[in-house]
Amino acid sequence: MEYIYRDKPRRFFDTAETNDGIMQAYIKDNTGDPKSPINGRINGLFFATSQPPSSCSYFGDTRIKVPAKFFLSRQAKKNNTSQKVRLYFTDFYCMDRLSRRHWVTLVLTYKGSVADEFCSHKLPRLQLGDNPFLLVKNGSVLVKSSDENRVEVFYTEDVNVNYWKENEAIVSNISSQGTSTPGGKPKRAFCTKCNL
Repeated sequence: MEYIYRDKPRRFFDTAETNDGIMQAYIKDNTGDPKSPINGRINGLFFATSQPPSSCSYFGDTRIKVPAKFFLSRQAKKNNTSQKVRLYFTDFYCMDRLSRRHWVTLVLTYKGSVADEFCSHKLPRLQLGDNPFLLVKNGSVLVKSSDENRVEVFYTEDVNVNYWKENEAIVSNISSQGTSTPGGKPKRAFCTKCNL
């Protein structure tokens, strides 16, 4: 996988650009399982990993594609220092009774951060090079996403959009079928696969 991506309305990215280019992490909403430990507890930004990326979006008309290497490597740069990336599993859910598609939510933190401290006590940690969802090996990223199971990453840091634009990020217009639901959308209550 070369890129991961985030879809939002154009005004979202315009606001980031007028805020010194910073796309600010915000509190996790109630999308997915209502008992997910991170709901309302940690800040982050969602990124999709589907390959190839879908041609339309339910979250807005603008997409930023970011090279995965920027924060999905064993050593990631933050404030000009190397920090270990940690990956956690947090959710498995579906929304639509007419679709077989389920979503897997992973949390990506930096070791020693506030979010990492929280996740290390509340969530199962995944090994970057050996897990069923997203693998980082030899500088490459492999996502085990399919038509039935989609993997999304909740990245627990602010993002400097301008820095990414200067380093291979791609911003483009896409077809939009709506925007995200304020406060989040809870998972389907009666699915026999994700309600254990």
